[in-house]
Amino acid sequence: MMNRGIFDSRLRRPQAPVPLKQAFEAALHARGVALAECTLLGHPARCYDPAARHSAPRVLLAGDAVGCDPLLGEGITSALGLGILAAETAVDGLARDDLRFRDYERRIRTSAVGRWLRVRRLTAHVFYGRGGRNSTLGALWLRARARSGGAALDALSL
Repeated sequence: MMNRGIFDSRLRRPQAPVPLKQAFEAALHARGVALAECTLLGHPARCYDPAARHSAPRVLLAGDAVGCDPLLGEGITSALGLGILAAETAVDGLARDDLRFRDYERRIRTSAVGRWLRVRRLTAHVFYGRGGRNSTLGALWLRARARSGGAALDALSL
């Protein structure tokens, strides 16, 4: 069994889609694995957006429903922190008999995990660029990857 992943790191989608399957196939081929012999499962990852709503009366979102790390697509760290935050918010709401959860967005923004996700979002904008255009850092990474024959891709453990 092998578990590999790939994701489109652009925070804003350009007009043309990225051929992720072809990039994934090339990365697998470099490791001696034929894509035709694999069972593929996929799901879009929602990246954290501090402007999005993460609650409604009687509803709290937590974990990947709030969003994964916009820089690397990782979600376990934020899921654990946001799960604790959602539980604390629910307990407070039940104690006050008020399940509107109006302060949940503020709680996320001011929590350690919320600050971490915002920093990661800003870093992703700097690294990957906005609107699908590569930033300077992104262009440098692509150049390093091309010079290394894909070793930079290997370092990310695709």
